[in-house]
Amino acid sequence: MERVHMIREEDRSIVVVGAHGPPTGEAGGVMLRCAELGKEVTITCLSHSIFSPLTSEQQEERGRKVADAIGAKNIEYLNFRDTEIQDTIELRHSLVKLYRMYKADIVITESYQNPHPDARGTSYAASYAACHASLEGVLPEVRPVHTVQAVYHFLGYAYAMGFKPDVYVDVTGVAERKYQVLTMQMAEKPPMDQVLSREKVWGMHSGVKYAKAFVSFWTSHLGIRAVTTR
Repeated sequence: MERVHMIREEDRSIVVVGAHGPPTGEAGGVMLRCAELGKEVTITCLSHSIFSPLTSEQQEERGRKVADAIGAKNIEYLNFRDTEIQDTIELRHSLVKLYRMYKADIVITESYQNPHPDARGTSYAASYAACHASLEGVLPEVRPVHTVQAVYHFLGYAYAMGFKPDVYVDVTGVAERKYQVLTMQMAEKPPMDQVLSREKVWGMHSGVKYAKAFVSFWTSHLGIRAVTTR
């Protein structure tokens, strides 16, 4: 039986993986929806921005404020280096440990079609770590193994050639809250439709006012497919 909805009632733990800080622009609406539904949302930031005027400690403090505003229960910083994020075994294993610790049902991460090299490295590592989390031969000392049910990719704010969504999530009900989260650090707040312009476009594609678009990542060792591939 394949999935019908992106987030099902039985999915309890949602792990969102971003290359840098909390990916509120790309996945904030879905995180708000999940928190509203009582899901355990974990935000995972692979690096601190080397371009920010804030120190790493200040970035983490701001990240915790964002997580609180979203209703995320956890936020993790894995301390990889901005501009150097690649799909390495070290990064995959760090994410395997995190998925097993939080018993991730759903992983939401960057699209490999995003031209930003850090986003691509994040996408591959986060996606394949989700497959490895169910394998007993990967980090056997980190127990128990855990089967991630599904992985979804979001489009970054950079233009991505070939991004063709197959899942849309209606975020109309949390659009105002997402706008507040996105603009909480701004001295002057631009109009809501300007800040949520991409959500408005995806909403027109899917028949609602505001939506977010995702691409399903399909491979073995995820969800029902993991049963037949061991």
